[in-house]
Amino acid sequence: MSHLLVKLESVSDLENISVNEDITQVPSNITCKQLKSLFNLSESVSLYVNGNMIINTLEESLNNVIDSENIKIIKVVETKGSAPASYCSSVISGHNGPILKSIFYKHKNKTFLCTAGADKTVRFWDLLTKTQFKVNQQHNHWVMTLCELDDYIVSGSMDSSICVFDKDGKYIRNINKQKKGIVKIIKVKDNEFICGARDGSVVHYSIEKNIEAHVHIISKYQHKDSVSDVCVYKNLLCSSSIKGVVKVFELHNFVYVCDLNDNQTRINCVSMGENSIITGDDLGNVVVYQISGKGAKVKYRVKHKREVISICIDPNGINFASASFDKTVKGWNLATGECLFTVHHVKEVYTVKYLNDLVISAGKDRLVKTYRPSTKEHLNSFVTGDEVYDVCYENKKLVAVGKDSNVYFFS
Repeated sequence: MSHLLVKLESVSDLENISVNEDITQVPSNITCKQLKSLFNLSESVSLYVNGNMIINTLEESLNNVIDSENIKIIKVVETKGSAPASYCSSVISGHNGPILKSIFYKHKNKTFLCTAGADKTVRFWDLLTKTQFKVNQQHNHWVMTLCELDDYIVSGSMDSSICVFDKDGKYIRNINKQKKGIVKIIKVKDNEFICGARDGSVVHYSIEKNIEAHVHIISKYQHKDSVSDVCVYKNLLCSSSIKGVVKVFELHNFVYVCDLNDNQTRINCVSMGENSIITGDDLGNVVVYQISGKGAKVKYRVKHKREVISICIDPNGINFASASFDKTVKGWNLATGECLFTVHHVKEVYTVKYLNDLVISAGKDRLVKTYRPSTKEHLNSFVTGDEVYDVCYENKKLVAVGKDSNVYFFS
């Protein structure tokens, strides 16, 4: 029997769980249950090695490639809900045109749904009755993005305006500080958010919690071309442009860190993890940069055959998934770039969500697919009426929206 040297590493602070980080020799065929017992770990945690969840034995998770000299890092993460939806419970006519964005949000200890689309409306939904309780048409062009803040829902449109609503769906005010269309809005903290626009501007806003919801601009900076995506991780802000430039700033006071312009190709999506920036471009490149000090350098590149449209890092920061017009979703180990799985669609894929041990993807083929990375199992393929533009998921509740203007509820 062969033996391996292993060391545990906690991905995040685990409540009431102590992780022994000593190097230990274990048999290669040790099971997940035995590992938890050996290191006094709770049954509520999951163990990963080389990006693979340990389900049966350690050697199986290493794909039976045994290297007794190198220390194997076993990452300990909290297991969170990623139970897949199993059936379509309702199909509701939602808008008067394609629906472009959907989000779940919390209010009064309940979960609600907000949708927005090409009919210029932002709509608020009761999930219990699956009915709309508020319809707002404050925009005069497509609504492209939605974001939940502590006390507000904000929407961004191609008309260049940002609308602020309370969580009961009541319209409060407009923000008109950027031009040529709003591309992306993301929360920073509390009632602060970052907004990227087609005029190249990236602006950090704060909304006061009062009747007028006064708005303050904290900081801003400028790309030469249209912003394509923005993301935040801890104290770093990253934004990409259609001409291939990625800008990195410290979120506090927008202190400039560096520019990344590896190939001058349109960047469609950008994501960030621990010391990592990931970009996806029009040539099918997925580039992972290592952040160090005041700069970043290319760690590795992986490849799709066509445009990469969506990237999502799993909540544990161990793996990520990329979705492409080449009709595939690929899962990658963030540390090494090893391809862990491939999910095939019939046509172009528009979006992917990586939720612990569940991957959800959707696109032009009208399908919403769910996949379990730990067992490499295709769980479900839900058929909708037309192209699917967005999905949102929470605690076995799944919603899909798209071109046919319907809202699909899955349970």
